[in-house]
Amino acid sequence: MTKARDLSKIIGAGGIIDNSKITLDANEIPNLDASKIVSGDIASARLSLATETKPVVSSVSPSVISNDAQNIVITGTDFTAIPRVDIINTATGIWYSVNTVTHNSATQLTVNLTLAVDAGTYRIRVENPDGLAGLSGANFLTVSDNPTWSTGAGSLGTKAGGLNGAVATLSASGDTIVYSETTNVLTNASLANCSLNSSTGAITTSDFDGSSTSARTHTFTIRATDAQGQTVDREFTLTSSYFVGTSYYLVVAGGGSGGRGNSGGGGAGGYLTNYGGSAITLSSSNTYTITIGNGGSARQGSAGYGVGASGANSVLSGTGITTITAIGGGGGGGDSTTRALDGGSGGGSGYNDPDGRGLGTAGQGNHGGQNQSAHPEYGGSGGGGAGATGGDGEDNNGGAGGVGLSNSITGSAVYYAGGGGGSVDLNNSNGGTGGNGGGGNGSRDGTSGTNGINGRGGGGGGVHNASASGAGGKGRIVLRMSTQDFNQKTSLTNASYTATANGGADTYIVWSVSGSIAF
Repeated sequence: MTKARDLSKIIGAGGIIDNSKITLDANEIPNLDASKIVSGDIASARLSLATETKPVVSSVSPSVISNDAQNIVITGTDFTAIPRVDIINTATGIWYSVNTVTHNSATQLTVNLTLAVDAGTYRIRVENPDGLAGLSGANFLTVSDNPTWSTGAGSLGTKAGGLNGAVATLSASGDTIVYSETTNVLTNASLANCSLNSSTGAITTSDFDGSSTSARTHTFTIRATDAQGQTVDREFTLTSSYFVGTSYYLVVAGGGSGGRGNSGGGGAGGYLTNYGGSAITLSSSNTYTITIGNGGSARQGSAGYGVGASGANSVLSGTGITTITAIGGGGGGGDSTTRALDGGSGGGSGYNDPDGRGLGTAGQGNHGGQNQSAHPEYGGSGGGGAGATGGDGEDNNGGAGGVGLSNSITGSAVYYAGGGGGSVDLNNSNGGTGGNGGGGNGSRDGTSGTNGINGRGGGGGGVHNASASGAGGKGRIVLRMSTQDFNQKTSLTNASYTATANGGADTYIVWSVSGSIAF
């Protein structure tokens, strides 16, 4: 208050100061001691205090991210456009700038960021354009690699319906992976009817494919979740199969050996097949026995002139099928006193034996060749083959072995069951050639006959004098069936197999020695 001020203006009736008429500016009361104010208020309208409005960071979603560029949503208050956002690794003190910031509202920001360093100690700092900033709590954001699948997507294979046991094992890498199904197929009792081990990824079953009796494909999705809650899904399939048993066979017996003494070639082993015709039906819970016939043993020089040995039968047998027996090839004839033997295909006759050829078995082979000349320089006749009769011995030449038959059961054409060639007395003449299909060549005087080829059932070549005749070739049995059926075998002995026929849809199984297969 100034001295010039008129006191009458503030004194009311009765000489009392009227407080309502007193107004003061702050500069009019310098050095005012607040303790001197014992009652009343200073009007708040006359005082102004400085205030700050900082942004507040409340939450973030998602709170766990991978190293890839991605968006997060920050929720809080008092965000003004456009704030600066930094991510701070409190373990290292390093600040990371974000890629982009979108100001959605005063309470929400969308931020795109890339953090290459895995850590669970990131904080978020938001700074408004006025320089005021807010900082989240510690351990606010976690960066971790997503789980990674090791098991490729798609088919986990074909399994027999009703399988009891292991089906497949899935694998993903990450921190403490947990496996779960997001669909309702794999673990559905009316569908795949399997169990999934959440810790190991192992899929097992006590009755794969449930109550179904026909093949089905099950498509399902498995989720791998790591310790940070990150997930990755992958789709797989499992297919059921049921044993049909349709099968094709080739059964070839052992070939006969050649004779000795201007002799005939051995007859080929019997040849039986249904490939290209009507299949047989094998059945489950049965064992099928495979017997492979050996070739006839060579007739040695020490044994003198005489007939060769017959080959042994090859046999396919088992419950529910008619036993299939291919007859061993007949031994080749020796001289005029030792007639050739009958067999799957008959042995060829020696010289000067009008009725000396061996007879073949109908449906399996052919007769051996016949030589009716008494001339010693005439050769022995060829053994019969699956495809033709053996050739007759000629002047100065042995008869050729009968040709075998071609079969593609293994996916490519192969000749089987060729007859052995006949021998000849003169060393400047020619023994008969073996028939295509493993037949051995006949020899001329002073050399041995050639063995029939093992696994083809070829007849052995004949020999005249000083050396041994050719032995017969071992037989062979081949089965061909769908790979689906083959995969349901319960045992297989002494066989090789290849699942390449028909683009892999069929498997052929080859026995060169006796064995078995069970389903």
